[in-house]
Amino acid sequence: MGTGKSHAVRTAVREGIRVDVASGPLLGQRFASDLARQLGPDGRPLLEAFRSEGIEASLHIADRAVNGHPFVVDGADALLPGAPSLDDPAASLWQDEKQVVLDWLRGRLERSPTFLVGRRHPQGVESTCAHAAPGDWPIRLEEAESGYRNWPTLGRLAKGNPAVLTLARALIPLLPASAFNDLVEQAEEDEATVLGLLQGLGEAFQSSAPPSWQRVLSLVGALGEVPRDAIEPLLDGRAGATPAEPGLLVEERSTLDRLCELKLVEERSGALSLLPALADAGAVRALTPKEREELLPAVAHALLAPVNDVRSLAPEQASRVLRAHALFVELGDMSRAEHTAALHVHGLVELARRTSLDERHAEAWRQYDGLLRMMQSGPWSTGDRFGRRLLSYVRHYRSRDGALAGMLDGATCLAEYRQAVAEWPENALWHQRLIETLVRLGRPIEAMQAVEEASARVEPHPRREELLRVRPAATALHAELPLLSLELIEPVLDKSVDLFPEVADGCRALLRRWESGLPVRELPFRAGQGDTEGLLVFHAPAAIDVRKAGGTWAARLRGLAKEVHAAQPRAAIEALARHIAHETRRLVSTPSSNLGAKDVRLKGRLLSIVDVLNSDIGLEHAAERWIVGRVAGRELVPTMRHLPRIELPEALLPESAEGLYLARVPVHRDGAPSGPATRLEPAGSGRDAGSLIALLARMSGDAA
Repeated sequence: MGTGKSHAVRTAVREGIRVDVASGPLLGQRFASDLARQLGPDGRPLLEAFRSEGIEASLHIADRAVNGHPFVVDGADALLPGAPSLDDPAASLWQDEKQVVLDWLRGRLERSPTFLVGRRHPQGVESTCAHAAPGDWPIRLEEAESGYRNWPTLGRLAKGNPAVLTLARALIPLLPASAFNDLVEQAEEDEATVLGLLQGLGEAFQSSAPPSWQRVLSLVGALGEVPRDAIEPLLDGRAGATPAEPGLLVEERSTLDRLCELKLVEERSGALSLLPALADAGAVRALTPKEREELLPAVAHALLAPVNDVRSLAPEQASRVLRAHALFVELGDMSRAEHTAALHVHGLVELARRTSLDERHAEAWRQYDGLLRMMQSGPWSTGDRFGRRLLSYVRHYRSRDGALAGMLDGATCLAEYRQAVAEWPENALWHQRLIETLVRLGRPIEAMQAVEEASARVEPHPRREELLRVRPAATALHAELPLLSLELIEPVLDKSVDLFPEVADGCRALLRRWESGLPVRELPFRAGQGDTEGLLVFHAPAAIDVRKAGGTWAARLRGLAKEVHAAQPRAAIEALARHIAHETRRLVSTPSSNLGAKDVRLKGRLLSIVDVLNSDIGLEHAAERWIVGRVAGRELVPTMRHLPRIELPEALLPESAEGLYLARVPVHRDGAPSGPATRLEPAGSGRDAGSLIALLARMSGDAA
């Protein structure tokens, strides 16, 4: 009959990795080679480790590669201890390797789905013993059905989700194999999703986990991430902590270690956190009101216990303070929350400031963010002018570091900068950053309004204009807003070098850029003595020179000889734009045959520079045009293929789409349609050119 071993191997290996054990010399090498072959490309590091460091190193790497996949070892009885062979002196050379493989498999039995198949098992160990029983090494045979867990089906349903396998392994000491298999089979019948499977395992875990496990998991889950030393006093009664129930005693400390081994609680650098998937699985209950009332204050005090220097905090100490404060707020103990905040706020600010100066802006943003939330938790931080200014400081630098780290966009920073200015309106640096943000967002009018508001609020001092005008002007140049940069510094160009050295130096640096020529794409100007405004648009950015010429300022467009003078640099540029617009309008409106040779050359030069169609320089252009085409649905398809389709409002739709139609549409300066049709007329069948010409003649009076 046999033992059914082959069937057991086929069943287990369907979703797993299978390795054969061959007894005899070089057992370890053959085991490592077979395992590497089964792992494919992931097995290459395993072989390299075996060649350089031996079997132990290769198995350590194999642990990571196999991970939670079911692992089947066929012929595992070859690893069982045997009597030394007197006929084979070399046997002693591979006995140690066999023991290493054996110990490694014992370790996997305790934490991963592992199947050992063979004809013998250790004396005194039942073939149906529970999986991962401490100290046991079960040999899994087909007749041991009562102890078999359906890992292959679970693995297929889990689709590689590590949380499912972690929670399933945690159920091994809690749930009998039959109940475990029933759960898996039910999930398969229900065609459960990965989340559904996870929730089923979570319900089974919560109903079967001992109270000590649930208490520790509930506490860690309620705290999020917490240093281990902040909850250990609650688990053994140290530091005066009062347990919520008599059960929270020494045994929970070993429970905590066990939960860490099962990876239900993760520990990183001394901080504990719950496996995130446990919440989705519904595997952990919430703390009872009595537990919250008694446990959470004790955790808060334990968090603060190691923090001795309130003036200077290390990052891990800052996290303790913020977490303790959040716990007091969560519990509604605002007195302790405010006391904690007031005691440690300066140390937290100093830590965030140092982090920012070290250019670790993302970390500084997180520190300022936690600090801001702490300060906004109650009215204590805004009760006096000092508190409001400190809150403004934290808000401002939270936004600045967030922007430098790429974590906040310009609009968010702008809103926060406005709030910081409102809390500390006399701070010139706050106004500077607000103005610069408006400049970067391309809002020059608002930027100039912000300058005027800042000038009214900030007391005069030697560097005020540097912060409010010169620095934003440099930002405007970087943002490709050269005219704004000139508008910002123009009021302070006459500042004394002796009294305002920073302002004078900054203005000189910006003017040197203008003297060498700055590219502009368009120039607005006032068209006459009234308020009529014009716009000069260039085909490509054109270089404008501005320089001091005696008692006036001179402006010139590169490529044109004409130089225009005015009392101020902005006025000179506007006068230059007005002159170019006037000359362009004059020359374009005059036929070239009526112009002299000099004007003809100038006309050609101006047309190569100025975008006449998109410039507003007083030239008349058609506001609408007639376009001929065929009606297709709710659109007119022009017969001129380079034109886009024209939208037809429902009121204009004809009863019949046969033949050609003329649509009157609004157009841009270049004649391209700018909106839906405003009128629709039949243009005939499209076969009679005469009728179409007659219709066009009739409508010529309507065409603009």
